[in-house]
Amino acid sequence: MPGAHEHEEALAQVVEYLHSANAEDRDFDLVSLSGESLADWREGVEAYKVLTTEQMQLMLGLPSPFFPFFNQKQDPAGIHLPWSEEGRAALHSDEATELAPFWHQWVGVLKITDNMMAHKNVLLMDQVGVGKTMQAIGAIATYEWLRLTFKQKGRYPDRFGKFQSHTLCYALPAADHVVICPPNLVEQWTVEIQRYLVWGHFSILPYQGSCTKTNRVAFQQAWQQAKGTRIILATYNVSPRHLFTRMC
Repeated sequence: MPGAHEHEEALAQVVEYLHSANAEDRDFDLVSLSGESLADWREGVEAYKVLTTEQMQLMLGLPSPFFPFFNQKQDPAGIHLPWSEEGRAALHSDEATELAPFWHQWVGVLKITDNMMAHKNVLLMDQVGVGKTMQAIGAIATYEWLRLTFKQKGRYPDRFGKFQSHTLCYALPAADHVVICPPNLVEQWTVEIQRYLVWGHFSILPYQGSCTKTNRVAFQQAWQQAKGTRIILATYNVSPRHLFTRMC
């Protein structure tokens, strides 16, 4: 079972992301949105437009036309939480419908993965309603897929072969994944993660409210008891300075 030191390292990851997301304490250069400057913007996926979903599936080394660890069915009624006993049963009912990514979502996950493996940042800036949440969760699942592939086979799929040379070879760490969202979207993120990811491999750990000792201890206990890969849902109102406080 993970100890307090490992738990503090996990919280340190939350702190790092919160610091990067906290715009109140940092100065940023404003970007001009004039027509001339917008004309210089690129989608960033021009090279991917010739790819089919089958080609992208093979590039990621996936055995099926679905993102790894993803449910292949969904309950159109959505009455029960997908990870509940009733929700899991609904996925095997005759009313369940296919849950397959669209072409642009394959492109998004492949681009995110390419940048991640190359240690480059990426902004996912699609408009509202085109499936950014699925792409974000798909990227988390793909990270786990690549990590386990390397652990089991000692190599990544051919597309990422340059990251397994003698000079660049590295194994992706078994780390927590952190999602930062407004407090009113924690429940929505929870439902969406459960909707997309197969039950059993991941655990969802919300970290809400102020960082009091009571909240931190409760979170530590949940973190230690969580099974599988942890996805921490942190909110904007969590104070980074409180997360540095040593766990008791």
